[in-house]
Amino acid sequence: METDPQKQRQHFYRDSASGQGSMSELCDRYQISRPTGETWIEPSSAADSPAPEQGAMAALPTPPRNTEGNEMR
Repeated sequence: METDPQKQRQHFYRDSASGQGSMSELCDRYQISRPTGETWIEPSSAADSPAPEQGAMAALPTPPRNTEGNEMR
């Protein structure tokens, strides 16, 4: 199997997009976990979708922290 991780990921995506096996079969073939396979597919799918409008999502406030850096509730 591929030793270059970037090429392995590209081949995995290409095989997935062309329907050359189920997610489980491809993950077995490329010797990766299913969560890794799903992660490899998601960013590519997101790149094809239109970007949200500027300002569509508001930033969430950061919760206050105590002196040890732990979140206060």
